[in-house]
Amino acid sequence: MSQRKRRPSTSRPTGAARRDVGARPAGASAHGRTDRVRSRPAGGTGLGGASHPSAARKALERASTPLLLRLHRLPPWLVPLIMLALALTGLFVHGPVGFAALAVVAIFVGWLALLSWPVLAPAARALRLLAVGVVAAAAVVQLFV
Repeated sequence: MSQRKRRPSTSRPTGAARRDVGARPAGASAHGRTDRVRSRPAGGTGLGGASHPSAARKALERASTPLLLRLHRLPPWLVPLIMLALALTGLFVHGPVGFAALAVVAIFVGWLALLSWPVLAPAARALRLLAVGVVAAAAVVQLFV
């Protein structure tokens, strides 16, 4: 049997390229994803210029901290499930019960939007306002149906 020379495959890295297979670009994790953490200027909102929170903003954040910590200790699927149940109840049950369920959802979404407002881009702010407005409008409709 004659020995044939094997041609190098073009699909497999050879030489120096083979050594670089395990190398990752800066910021890439072991799973091939890049880290998307961006540094923000100290004391600023990250959206252009430093801002100093007002006394009302500090009071809101201070008052919200205990509830946020309690929510953080819950299983991650529980709060969205409760909000979904309230939203469905509000949409399918007419009258004061539907209004109350949708009002709770609107208040919760509005509260989260208010807390995250300083770090949101203008487009995200508009979407949050739209979401709160749609849920609040649905609540009012349920009250009068």
